[in-house]
Amino acid sequence: MWAGLVALGLDYQLSNEQALELLEKGVKKNHIYSIIETGLCYYSGTLVQQDKDKAIKYWKIAENLGSLEAKVRLAFAKIQLGSTDNKFIKILEKASDEGSVSAQAALAYCYEKGLSTKQNKAEAANLYRKAAHRGSQAAFNSLRSMYDQLRPEDTEFQIFDE
Repeated sequence: MWAGLVALGLDYQLSNEQALELLEKGVKKNHIYSIIETGLCYYSGTLVQQDKDKAIKYWKIAENLGSLEAKVRLAFAKIQLGSTDNKFIKILEKASDEGSVSAQAALAYCYEKGLSTKQNKAEAANLYRKAAHRGSQAAFNSLRSMYDQLRPEDTEFQIFDE
């Protein structure tokens, strides 16, 4: 958890190197959340140099340890990397139906962009809204972005942050 806070820039008590060391200790003990977070670091290039192949290897380890979250991340990564195999959408749909917030947000992104499925912005908004209500900041930001793109440019429709 602490390493994740450092990676997000929410805690400065540890250096990036120390945060990565904490994750690596967790990985050596087969701590699933440490493995997933390490994969996320490699996928995004946070704390380490970006290496999506290495991220996928970490998530496969976590998936083999029984993690649904890792399975969701793997499916979404495969879709983002260009796979059109329908099985990855099916994984996201099933996990979303089972209550995975990250699967809801990932599936929403796929519907929004038309990745591995027919583009359906209404369904994307619905899924983003559900995930945002359950606490996903990323889903909230994506939903807001969708609405901002639809909002007319007339001054009466503009929303100003104070």
